[in-house]
Amino acid sequence: MGLVLDQAGGIVTTMTRKLRVWQNDRREAQPSWGEWFVWLGDQAEKNKRQDVPAHIKYRDWVG
Repeated sequence: MGLVLDQAGGIVTTMTRKLRVWQNDRREAQPSWGEWFVWLGDQAEKNKRQDVPAHIKYRDWVG
């Protein structure tokens, strides 16, 4: 999960926020619609508030 959030956490957080209204509208007809996308977005948002951004956290890392 750490790798996923380091690699895509920012875009997942942004897309979850931007699509939330549409997502909620879809869920009225189909309650399970996109449930894992919402869950991943929630996890990414929590991680974003707690963790140092990857470009700072790994700035001195040499592969």
